[in-house]
Amino acid sequence: MKLVKTGVKTLFGAIFLLALPFALSAAQAGEGTNDLDAAELSNPQNWAISLPQDYAFAILRKNKKIGSHFIRFSREGDILHVGIDITIKVKFGPITAYHYKHRNDEYWRDGRLIAIETRTNDNGKKYSVSGKASEEGFEVTGIDGKLLLPADIIPTSYWNIATWQATEVLDSQRGIVRKIVIEEKGVSDCGRHFDMSGEMELDLWYAQDRWCALTFTEGGAAISYEPL
Repeated sequence: MKLVKTGVKTLFGAIFLLALPFALSAAQAGEGTNDLDAAELSNPQNWAISLPQDYAFAILRKNKKIGSHFIRFSREGDILHVGIDITIKVKFGPITAYHYKHRNDEYWRDGRLIAIETRTNDNGKKYSVSGKASEEGFEVTGIDGKLLLPADIIPTSYWNIATWQATEVLDSQRGIVRKIVIEEKGVSDCGRHFDMSGEMELDLWYAQDRWCALTFTEGGAAISYEPL
């Protein structure tokens, strides 16, 4: 199967070529969200004071759950640990047509990514990424070997509100850089709507400092999440 692009597309691989139409559902944004500016929405220093709330999303196909996406936060001294687990299984009757499993461990200090380790099994095709901060920037090893990236690179895990300010991101499945363009499209019941284009095409919503929804289209099918 063809491997899908990046971000959540990359995380899920070729599964979405099976045309999975989802229903978008997300938590209501609190009143006043529209008035938040970029500084308020992307202040990583707050992580040292209080942990972000964990995330749990269902992955749906025609309102039927086929997988899950969990993000869990913990703190180790001044380091924020982010553990991400994605599991997908697509079945047609008794036959498993596709399976996917992704584990991502991110380590952040003072708003900067200092290390990342990911392992992915995309229907039997395996990927791994390993990266760490250095004096020169952020060194990462993926499908193209070792690369030196900017020190402030953000991975394609989307929980970090600063994602919508980025012009390039680290593909957390392949370990390569993806150039992107972000445009704010307005506000919905969920939160502020951002369109991402370039080397990845998807839509993200943030309610204050929380990622609350995501959707994209693959093979003519609309893909989205529903909070658990």
